[in-house]
Amino acid sequence: MTLFLRFIGISGVIFFGALLAFIVAKPDSFERTSLAFIKGEVISAVLERFPDLAEGPLDGVLQEGLGRLSDRLGVEQTDLSALAASEFPDVLGHIVESFCTCGPVDAEDAKIRSAMIREGLEARAAKLGLDQAKLIDFMKGQYAQTLNALRGDLIVFLSVNTLSFALVVAATFVPRSRRHAVVVPTMLLIIATLAGVAIYVMGTNWFYAIIFQEYAGVWYAIGLSVIYAFLADIVLNRAKVTLRLLSQLPAAIPVPVC
Repeated sequence: MTLFLRFIGISGVIFFGALLAFIVAKPDSFERTSLAFIKGEVISAVLERFPDLAEGPLDGVLQEGLGRLSDRLGVEQTDLSALAASEFPDVLGHIVESFCTCGPVDAEDAKIRSAMIREGLEARAAKLGLDQAKLIDFMKGQYAQTLNALRGDLIVFLSVNTLSFALVVAATFVPRSRRHAVVVPTMLLIIATLAGVAIYVMGTNWFYAIIFQEYAGVWYAIGLSVIYAFLADIVLNRAKVTLRLLSQLPAAIPVPVC
């Protein structure tokens, strides 16, 4: 078992470490490879959303499809800004406050609630404006920021995975008398890492991540740690912490009772 775990760990270090070294040491090659991937993902997503563009040239598909998406973002931003400026936040704030208090509504509390709703709408409208600007930059062929964001996220992703498998390798070199104690935690770390990789690769919406530069970043490392913690608790601690958290979940969700 120790040799098997060591083999898995070394294989993981070589695989993810080699990719990490390629990204860091060969930025020009990475940019050429990534640019082809980026354009392919964006064109595929555009055709999925606008099938009527399938008959046109690829460059035309990219420009026309992203132009339509930009127009949609502009319309949504305008609608949200108009909604924030209307009486809607005041009405909704009063309704929400009455639901939460289950009694007479305090005018000051309702005003605070309405201001929070209005600020949320304005923040969302501003976010759509920033997204539209990123989309326009991409349409203009300004890929530098997009490539830098992708490169930074992949460096975090590959570094975390390389470190995880390096820990697996290190665990196999503990004194022989204690190796039996690290077998299960090491296997759990491998499973957690592979699960994290699968979620990252298959669960990421690459179109939105690429266009709007919304990547996992350090959240990938946090998510991987959480997966490992739950697996370790379930296997090694008979799920005591997990069951306690689940039992406290209903109490953590505030439900007003009138």
